[in-house]
Amino acid sequence: MELTIETPKSTIGYWFLTDDSCFQYVKKNSETEYSLIELAVYGLDEEDEKEQKYEVYEDTIDVQKYFDSMDELKTILNTFGYKDLKAVQNEYGDSTNQIIAECIFEYHGRCQANPIGIGTIHEAIGKLMGFLELAAPVDAHEILRR
Repeated sequence: MELTIETPKSTIGYWFLTDDSCFQYVKKNSETEYSLIELAVYGLDEEDEKEQKYEVYEDTIDVQKYFDSMDELKTILNTFGYKDLKAVQNEYGDSTNQIIAECIFEYHGRCQANPIGIGTIHEAIGKLMGFLELAAPVDAHEILRR
């Protein structure tokens, strides 16, 4: 099972898979506000991979708030290899705000986000899909083997 990832021109109100390595989904709420959710390893159980726990967390980010503090935004963008806001605009055009929201979300990670739940990979994916209100079956082990 292979997932195709595109950086769509977000349509308001729809969730898009933007990173299948961490099941990151983004939904555009307005021109500057985005909701994001993803799944991450919670701790590390080297002895028993079957017992590994995963966390699902979400946040809503208004990128306009970060334009007020360009120093902070530049620090965040630099972390992801972008020289400045202009570099992101040149590369992503109409999707610039979405990319900035993803960078902010990943930069702050769990520290700023709201926890949805912790569980096995199947439980975590179930929580994520329930949050997104998706009914599509997902074979987590197949995705993780890639």
